[in-house]
Amino acid sequence: MSEDRLPVHPYAELFPLLQHPDFDALCGHIATNGLQEEIVLYEGQILDGRNRYLACLARELTPRFRDYAGECGSPLAFVIAKNVRRRHLTESQRALLAARLKPMFEEESRQRQLAGLKYVNQTIVPVNLPERPKTGPNLTSAEQAAQMLHVSEKSVNFANTVKKRGVPALNGRVEAGKIAVSIAAQIAKLPAEQQQEVVAGIERGLKPKQALAQVKMNQAEPAAAADDAGLPLPEQAVPAFRARKDLQALVRHLEAGAQALERLAPSAVGVYLDAPGIHEHLKQAIHKVLTAEPAHVCPACQGRQPACALCRGHGWVTKLIYRDATTCVTSAAPAA
Repeated sequence: MSEDRLPVHPYAELFPLLQHPDFDALCGHIATNGLQEEIVLYEGQILDGRNRYLACLARELTPRFRDYAGECGSPLAFVIAKNVRRRHLTESQRALLAARLKPMFEEESRQRQLAGLKYVNQTIVPVNLPERPKTGPNLTSAEQAAQMLHVSEKSVNFANTVKKRGVPALNGRVEAGKIAVSIAAQIAKLPAEQQQEVVAGIERGLKPKQALAQVKMNQAEPAAAADDAGLPLPEQAVPAFRARKDLQALVRHLEAGAQALERLAPSAVGVYLDAPGIHEHLKQAIHKVLTAEPAHVCPACQGRQPACALCRGHGWVTKLIYRDATTCVTSAAPAA
């Protein structure tokens, strides 16, 4: 590209440039049909049409220009109106863009306030104007941004949290339309390292809410330090001991099901229930869950042997396996 090409106005940079193959398609369209829409300039900078401008340069065509004529009330509103129509953005993408627009609307408001001041004895005082309904310039910056991008002010506030506190990877996922801004705002409140963990979970295929819940669970539950006998856990055994709470919760659910069965057995529907058979199945399920619960560091290898036959390299065993293993060791010991 030529080094003396026209500068781009900051408002135009709110929206990203087209990438291949979209840019190639635009170049081909302009080469075939000519430039259908003039490039709009404001203060000597490209306000709208920088993709068209670059496409003309790429195909060595002479671009056509016109000056901004006050459409939409302000240059910023003009850029937004033109690009929102052109691009297929999700609500979350529009909300994140609206959050980025807030400071610009605040600056526009400040400039309007300065323009509405008059000097009296070299002192700046506000012009006395009648109170007007809250429309147009009277809206807050968040309300203006929300109205312009067709999203709720609540969504803009969510997006503002993401913009201010979210790590770049999180902002990137919202920009790409992969994470809803409401859940992204919750993720953004976590420390940066944990935000990265959530994003990594999403990239592994978890839904955003699942990835967030997983990180919060790991945060809430400190790593188990020792087994039931007080022995320190090998690193590979820690996740299993963390899962004990889930196993215990499952047992409680099964026990609640058994109690519900007892209440239903003598009821009007009890005649169609095989209450004894179901109760036996629940009893067996509870037993199987309980016998799967981690209890001890492996007595055979203490978690040091990946090929250990007793723990299969997991570094831990259940109560039943531990009891059988220690019983065998005791039985095999020679008499004193």
